Amino acid sequence: ASAAKRPFSESSMAAEVAAAKASTDQLLKKLKVEHPIKLAQDHHVHTRDVLVGKRLAEHLMTPEHRQILTEETGAEVEWVPDEPKVKLQGSDQQLKRAARLLARVEMHCHWGSSESKVKRLLRRQLVQSVLVRLSPMTVDKLFPAEKMFGGKQTKMTIGKDKSNDVVVAEAAVSRHHCLLSFDGTKGSVYITDMSTNGTFLNGTRLPSKKLGKVLLSHGDELLLKDPKTGDQEFGYTCNLIEVRVREEVKLEAPRRLISPDEMSVAKNLGYTQ
Repeated sequence: ASAAKRPFSESSMAAEVAAAKASTDQLLKKLKVEHPIKLAQDHHVHTRDVLVGKRLAEHLMTPEHRQILTEETGAEVEWVPDEPKVKLQGSDQQLKRAARLLARVEMHCHWGSSESKVKRLLRRQLVQSVLVRLSPMTVDKLFPAEKMFGGKQTKMTIGKDKSNDVVVAEAAVSRHHCLLSFDGTKGSVYITDMSTNGTFLNGTRLPSKKLGKVLLSHGDELLLKDPKTGDQEFGYTCNLIEVRVREEVKLEAPRRLISPDEMSVAKNLGYTQ
Protein backbone atom coordinates (compact mmCIF):
# COMPACT_ATOMS: atom_id res chain seq x y z
CA ALA A 1 0.00 0.00 0.00
CA SER A 2 1.15 3.54 -0.67
CA ALA A 3 2.67 5.37 2.29
CA ALA A 4 0.36 8.32 1.55
CA LYS A 5 -2.69 6.10 2.18
CA ARG A 6 -1.60 4.85 5.61
CA PRO A 7 -3.06 6.74 8.57
CA PHE A 8 -0.50 8.86 10.36
CA SER A 9 0.27 8.00 13.97
CA GLU A 10 2.53 9.53 16.58
CA SER A 11 4.29 6.21 17.09
CA SER A 12 5.17 5.92 13.40
CA MET A 13 6.42 9.50 13.35
CA ALA A 14 8.58 8.91 16.41
CA ALA A 15 9.97 5.71 14.90
CA GLU A 16 10.77 7.48 11.62
CA VAL A 17 12.61 10.33 13.29
CA ALA A 18 14.44 8.00 15.68
CA ALA A 19 15.63 5.87 12.76
CA ALA A 20 16.78 8.92 10.81
CA LYS A 21 18.73 10.17 13.81
CA ALA A 22 20.27 6.91 14.99
CA SER A 23 23.70 8.55 15.19
CA THR A 24 22.48 10.84 17.97
CA ASP A 25 20.48 8.20 19.81
CA GLN A 26 23.56 7.35 21.86
CA LEU A 27 24.27 11.00 22.56
CA LEU A 28 21.94 11.52 25.52
CA LYS A 29 21.55 7.98 26.84
CA LYS A 30 23.72 8.57 29.87
CA LEU A 31 23.06 12.26 30.26
CA LYS A 32 20.64 13.32 32.96
CA VAL A 33 19.28 16.85 32.84
CA GLU A 34 19.68 18.61 36.17
CA HIS A 35 17.77 21.72 37.18
CA PRO A 36 19.53 23.82 38.13
CA ILE A 37 22.87 22.66 36.73
CA LYS A 38 25.28 21.91 39.55
CA LEU A 39 28.49 23.86 39.27
CA ALA A 40 30.67 21.55 41.35
CA GLN A 41 34.33 21.94 40.56
CA ASP A 42 35.87 19.09 38.60
CA HIS A 43 39.57 19.46 37.97
CA HIS A 44 39.99 16.12 36.22
CA VAL A 45 40.41 16.22 32.45
CA HIS A 46 38.11 13.88 30.55
CA THR A 47 37.62 13.16 26.84
CA ARG A 48 34.57 12.17 24.85
CA ASP A 49 33.81 11.51 21.19
CA VAL A 50 30.38 12.63 19.94
CA LEU A 51 29.18 11.27 16.61
CA VAL A 52 27.20 13.62 14.35
CA GLY A 53 25.27 13.02 11.15
CA LYS A 54 27.05 13.48 7.84
CA ARG A 55 24.40 15.92 6.65
CA LEU A 56 25.00 18.14 9.67
CA ALA A 57 28.80 17.89 9.73
CA GLU A 58 29.40 20.19 6.75
CA HIS A 59 27.39 22.98 8.39
CA LEU A 60 28.64 22.38 11.93
CA MET A 61 32.38 21.93 11.49
CA THR A 62 33.65 25.48 10.95
CA PRO A 63 36.31 27.41 12.92
CA GLU A 64 33.68 29.88 14.13
CA HIS A 65 31.38 27.15 15.46
CA ARG A 66 34.28 25.46 17.23
CA GLN A 67 35.09 28.72 19.01
CA ILE A 68 31.44 29.27 19.97
CA LEU A 69 31.06 25.72 21.31
CA THR A 70 34.17 26.20 23.45
CA GLU A 71 32.99 29.58 24.75
CA GLU A 72 29.52 28.30 25.57
CA THR A 73 30.59 25.09 27.36
CA GLY A 74 34.24 25.48 28.37
CA ALA A 75 35.23 22.26 26.60
CA GLU A 76 38.12 21.98 24.14
CA VAL A 77 36.74 21.03 20.73
CA GLU A 78 38.28 19.24 17.75
CA TRP A 79 36.41 18.47 14.52
CA VAL A 80 36.96 15.09 12.87
CA PRO A 81 35.01 15.47 9.58
CA ASP A 82 36.05 12.11 8.08
CA GLU A 83 34.31 10.08 10.80
CA PRO A 84 32.33 12.43 11.31
CA LYS A 85 32.62 13.16 15.03
CA VAL A 86 33.48 15.82 17.58
CA LYS A 87 36.32 15.20 20.04
CA LEU A 88 35.75 16.94 23.37
CA GLN A 89 38.14 17.49 26.26
CA GLY A 90 37.50 19.07 29.64
CA SER A 91 35.83 18.50 32.99
CA ASP A 92 32.89 16.13 33.31
CA GLN A 93 30.45 19.04 33.53
CA GLN A 94 31.97 20.75 30.48
CA LEU A 95 31.64 17.55 28.43
CA LYS A 96 28.03 17.11 29.48
CA ARG A 97 27.18 20.69 28.52
CA ALA A 98 28.89 20.32 25.14
CA ALA A 99 27.17 17.00 24.43
CA ARG A 100 23.75 18.44 25.34
CA LEU A 101 24.32 21.45 23.11
CA LEU A 102 25.38 19.26 20.18
CA ALA A 103 22.29 17.10 20.73
CA ARG A 104 20.07 20.19 20.58
CA VAL A 105 21.70 21.27 17.31
CA GLU A 106 21.29 17.86 15.70
CA MET A 107 17.68 17.47 16.84
CA HIS A 108 16.51 20.76 15.32
CA CYS A 109 18.63 20.35 12.16
CA HIS A 110 16.76 17.16 11.33
CA TRP A 111 14.23 19.53 9.70
CA GLY A 112 16.82 21.38 7.62
CA SER A 113 20.38 22.48 8.23
CA SER A 114 22.51 25.51 7.37
CA GLU A 115 25.53 27.27 8.90
CA SER A 116 23.39 30.18 10.07
CA LYS A 117 20.89 27.84 11.75
CA VAL A 118 23.68 25.92 13.50
CA LYS A 119 25.17 29.18 14.76
CA ARG A 120 21.81 30.30 16.16
CA LEU A 121 21.38 26.96 17.93
CA LEU A 122 24.87 27.06 19.41
CA ARG A 123 24.45 30.62 20.69
CA ARG A 124 21.02 32.11 21.10
CA GLN A 125 20.64 35.76 20.23
CA LEU A 126 18.70 38.04 22.53
CA VAL A 127 16.07 38.95 19.93
CA GLN A 128 13.28 41.17 21.25
CA SER A 129 11.23 41.47 18.07
CA VAL A 130 11.25 39.80 14.68
CA LEU A 131 9.25 40.36 11.49
CA VAL A 132 8.03 37.10 9.94
CA ARG A 133 7.21 37.31 6.24
CA LEU A 134 5.65 34.38 4.39
CA SER A 135 6.33 34.47 0.64
CA PRO A 136 4.12 32.08 -1.38
CA MET A 137 5.88 29.42 -3.41
CA THR A 138 2.61 28.93 -5.34
CA VAL A 139 1.64 32.49 -6.30
CA ASP A 140 -1.66 31.58 -7.95
CA LYS A 141 -3.08 29.85 -4.84
CA LEU A 142 -1.51 31.55 -1.83
CA PHE A 143 -1.03 35.15 -0.78
CA PRO A 144 1.84 36.89 1.04
CA ALA A 145 1.49 37.38 4.78
CA GLU A 146 3.54 38.91 7.57
CA LYS A 147 3.43 39.59 11.28
CA MET A 148 5.66 41.39 13.75
CA PHE A 149 6.51 39.24 16.77
CA GLY A 150 7.47 40.89 20.05
CA GLY A 151 5.88 41.99 23.29
CA LYS A 152 2.36 40.58 23.45
CA GLN A 153 2.36 39.56 19.77
CA THR A 154 3.73 36.03 19.94
CA LYS A 155 1.53 33.86 17.68
CA MET A 156 0.65 33.51 13.99
CA THR A 157 -1.84 30.84 12.92
CA ILE A 158 -2.35 29.27 9.49
CA GLY A 159 -5.40 27.25 8.47
CA LYS A 160 -8.70 27.03 6.66
CA ASP A 161 -10.78 28.62 9.42
CA LYS A 162 -11.43 32.34 8.99
CA SER A 163 -10.21 33.04 12.51
CA ASN A 164 -6.60 32.32 11.47
CA ASP A 165 -4.05 35.05 10.77
CA VAL A 166 -3.39 33.38 7.41
CA VAL A 167 -6.45 31.78 5.80
CA VAL A 168 -5.81 29.04 3.23
CA ALA A 169 -8.97 27.78 1.51
CA GLU A 170 -7.79 24.35 0.42
CA ALA A 171 -9.34 20.93 1.04
CA ALA A 172 -6.10 19.32 2.27
CA VAL A 173 -5.49 22.13 4.78
CA SER A 174 -6.89 21.71 8.30
CA ARG A 175 -9.05 24.33 10.02
CA HIS A 176 -6.10 25.09 12.28
CA HIS A 177 -3.15 23.73 10.35
CA CYS A 178 -0.01 25.06 12.06
CA LEU A 179 1.16 27.64 14.56
CA LEU A 180 4.16 29.97 14.42
CA SER A 181 5.15 31.22 17.87
CA PHE A 182 7.80 33.56 19.23
CA ASP A 183 9.58 32.73 22.48
CA GLY A 184 11.02 35.97 23.77
CA THR A 185 13.14 34.26 26.43
CA LYS A 186 14.96 32.30 23.71
CA GLY A 187 14.72 34.95 20.99
CA SER A 188 13.48 32.33 18.53
CA VAL A 189 10.48 31.54 16.33
CA TYR A 190 9.08 28.01 16.44
CA ILE A 191 6.56 26.08 14.37
CA THR A 192 4.03 23.54 15.65
CA ASP A 193 2.03 21.15 13.47
CA MET A 194 -1.65 21.11 14.42
CA SER A 195 -2.99 19.47 11.26
CA THR A 196 -4.46 16.14 10.21
CA ASN A 197 -2.54 15.68 6.96
CA GLY A 198 0.78 17.08 8.14
CA THR A 199 2.97 20.17 7.92
CA PHE A 200 6.38 19.86 6.28
CA LEU A 201 9.53 21.88 6.95
CA ASN A 202 12.13 21.70 4.17
CA GLY A 203 10.47 18.53 2.90
CA THR A 204 10.38 16.68 6.23
CA ARG A 205 7.18 16.15 8.17
CA LEU A 206 7.01 17.94 11.52
CA PRO A 207 6.21 16.00 14.69
CA SER A 208 2.67 16.26 16.02
CA LYS A 209 1.85 19.04 18.47
CA LYS A 210 1.96 16.53 21.33
CA LEU A 211 5.59 15.74 20.52
CA GLY A 212 6.66 19.38 20.41
CA LYS A 213 7.69 22.37 18.34
CA VAL A 214 10.62 22.90 15.96
CA LEU A 215 12.85 25.92 15.43
CA LEU A 216 11.98 28.02 12.37
CA SER A 217 14.89 29.67 10.52
CA HIS A 218 15.25 32.31 7.82
CA GLY A 219 14.89 30.71 4.39
CA ASP A 220 13.00 27.62 5.57
CA GLU A 221 10.36 26.20 3.23
CA LEU A 222 7.04 25.65 4.99
CA LEU A 223 4.79 23.26 3.05
CA LEU A 224 1.12 22.65 3.84
CA LYS A 225 0.88 19.51 1.68
CA ASP A 226 2.97 16.36 1.51
CA PRO A 227 5.64 17.01 -1.18
CA LYS A 228 5.64 13.27 -1.95
CA THR A 229 2.11 13.56 -3.35
CA GLY A 230 3.36 15.73 -6.21
CA ASP A 231 2.61 19.27 -5.01
CA GLN A 232 6.08 20.29 -3.83
CA GLU A 233 5.48 24.05 -3.70
CA PHE A 234 2.19 24.47 -1.87
CA GLY A 235 3.51 26.61 0.93
CA TYR A 236 5.73 29.51 1.85
CA THR A 237 9.34 30.57 2.03
CA CYS A 238 9.86 31.97 5.52
CA ASN A 239 11.73 35.25 5.88
CA LEU A 240 12.70 36.17 9.44
CA ILE A 241 13.94 39.73 9.89
CA GLU A 242 15.33 40.58 13.34
CA VAL A 243 14.17 44.09 14.22
CA ARG A 244 15.42 44.51 17.78
CA VAL A 245 18.28 42.58 19.37
CA ARG A 246 19.45 43.20 22.95
CA GLU A 247 23.12 43.67 23.61
CA GLU A 248 24.64 40.40 24.76
CA VAL A 249 25.65 40.22 28.42
CA LYS A 250 28.24 37.62 29.39
CA LEU A 251 26.77 35.23 31.95
CA GLU A 252 28.75 34.29 35.03
CA ALA A 253 27.20 30.82 35.18
CA PRO A 254 26.36 28.59 32.18
CA ARG A 255 22.74 28.84 31.14
CA ARG A 256 20.54 25.83 30.60
CA LEU A 257 21.52 24.34 27.23
CA ILE A 258 18.40 22.26 26.66
CA SER A 259 15.10 23.75 27.77
CA PRO A 260 12.43 21.60 29.47
CA ASP A 261 10.32 21.86 26.29
CA GLU A 262 13.18 20.68 24.07
CA MET A 263 14.03 17.85 26.44
CA SER A 264 10.38 16.79 26.28
CA VAL A 265 10.64 16.62 22.47
CA ALA A 266 13.88 14.64 22.66
CA LYS A 267 12.41 12.25 25.23
CA ASN A 268 9.23 11.65 23.22
CA LEU A 269 11.29 10.95 20.11
CA GLY A 270 13.38 8.41 21.97
CA TYR A 271 16.61 10.37 22.48
CA THR A 272 16.75 9.74 26.24
CA GLN A 273 16.20 6.81 28.48
